[in-house]
Amino acid sequence: MKVIKLIEKPLHEIVFFIVCLICIIPPTINHFLLLFNDVDLDILVIQYLSIAVTISYIITLLIYIFRKYKLIKYMAYVFIITLLFVFIFLKLSFGTNISPLVVLMIAETNTNESLEFIQNFAFTKECFISFTITILMILAVVMMERHTFKKKNHFIKHVVAILVIITFPISIYATHIAKSLYDCKNMNEINKWYDDYYPYAMDNMSTLLYSVYIPHITANEIKSVIHQTKESVKLQAETTENDSLDVIFVIGESYIKYHAHLYGYNLPTTPIMDREQKKGNLFVFNNMISPYNSTTLVIKNIMCTNSISDGESWCDGIYFPAIFKRAGFNVYMWDNQKTVGLFLIYTFTINSLIYNKQLTDITYTKNNNITYQYDGELLESFFKEKTGKYNLSIIHLMGQHVTASERYPKEFNCFSAKDIKRNDTYLDEEKKQSIAEYDNATLYNDSVIGMLFNTYKNRNAVVIYLSDHGEEIYDIRDAKGRNLELIKDTNVIKYQNDVPFIVWCSDKYKVSHSGIIKDLQASVNKKGMIDNVCQLLFRLANIKTSFYNSERDITSSKYKTKKRIIYDKFNYDDIVHNMN
Repeated sequence: MKVIKLIEKPLHEIVFFIVCLICIIPPTINHFLLLFNDVDLDILVIQYLSIAVTISYIITLLIYIFRKYKLIKYMAYVFIITLLFVFIFLKLSFGTNISPLVVLMIAETNTNESLEFIQNFAFTKECFISFTITILMILAVVMMERHTFKKKNHFIKHVVAILVIITFPISIYATHIAKSLYDCKNMNEINKWYDDYYPYAMDNMSTLLYSVYIPHITANEIKSVIHQTKESVKLQAETTENDSLDVIFVIGESYIKYHAHLYGYNLPTTPIMDREQKKGNLFVFNNMISPYNSTTLVIKNIMCTNSISDGESWCDGIYFPAIFKRAGFNVYMWDNQKTVGLFLIYTFTINSLIYNKQLTDITYTKNNNITYQYDGELLESFFKEKTGKYNLSIIHLMGQHVTASERYPKEFNCFSAKDIKRNDTYLDEEKKQSIAEYDNATLYNDSVIGMLFNTYKNRNAVVIYLSDHGEEIYDIRDAKGRNLELIKDTNVIKYQNDVPFIVWCSDKYKVSHSGIIKDLQASVNKKGMIDNVCQLLFRLANIKTSFYNSERDITSSKYKTKKRIIYDKFNYDDIVHNMN
């Protein structure tokens, strides 16, 4: 009883405690209600609920200690109610919570942008609802602080004290979440932490602290890339190409290599690429892998000159498109994922690199501002651009990402459940239909790549296509998507880390680059990893630069096959070989 009475003392400010808890706990409650069947998340949410109670109590304790200074209490009310308003507004307007991108946008917003934002959102229904709820909260606070609720609350204080006692040990245990976050020194570690402790199930206070910390970590890594890239453009780089040249680097998304007819799948999902291979224009690399099954980590590593197998981090490398720019190329970035999941960590961490203002200033000739429902529409918008003599065009597709049925127009609805001739016990009609929809998306992806072949067929041009990672669609077990934790199973790794990798050359390019064509033909069965793709791009563009490393160029006679390290610690070939 003495302990309870001691804990009850600060609860003289019981109104503040209740309001604080109400203001910071909504995201945790929201995720609990949405995902209550997920046992692991339920355990995590219980920890987050306990943390919210403890945070509310600690702040209440501070208010009680400094009770003579009423201004502190008023400022605390303003802060926590503002957090509630921001959460409601973001949730209603953008379907998100406080995030690193929100913090970064606020930090970088100037007066004109602020005024524009106010003009666009101040009079929306979502903003009106947010203000209404906030005003009602303020009125409730005033009423509770002034009237009998504050004086006749012994039972409530007693219950809250017991709640604090129960949740405090859980909160102490859960401090490992915060500790492990602030132990993270780079974005690789942050992404791992994110997967383990999904932050947007946190209370608003904890999410705010997380969102402030992430830009700090990102800034340090990106500063390194920016500094080294700025230094690199001071060095000589040139192309020895006499003719005009178009190099098109296409980054696909969530492409399961084993659903491509080009790689032996039983349905005709790649008719255009099949045709180009038979003509001798398409070179299909059979043993290429991705170092991760995470878009964020893959994009950073394929856009920089580092080599994972040599123990190099992406932030120690050079942003390779800047070297093309230095060599006299126009550089275009056309990205159909530019605004997808805009407030989520993976979009933030990618965009904070490839759209960093300092990098874009020294790298891109132009990049798109609009994204499209379908990848074909993205290409149509790009084809309207007037390009120069030498061009590097980087195309980032939506590919087969997430919901495959939304990735293709209805005229590509060619396959259905009846076409999936498999008898696995876990497959029902619905799951077979999901497989068929994925195959339709793969067929559409083939059509999109075909648009590039058709556009550049009469020019001196080369197209490089790869996917950032694979995934599963009920291929080997009753599962779809990706496991963000490595499962040491040969088939799981092969489906999630083996990726399609092709090089297409126009007839004109083939005639004038017979040496490269011969080396491409001789290289299709070599073991490789996509983080070194820039080395191949340098060679295909005939760029002379000190950043070209022939030992990392899979088409070079000096190429060295090295350990293919996945997830920063495992040798892919050891796992696959030992499990076979």
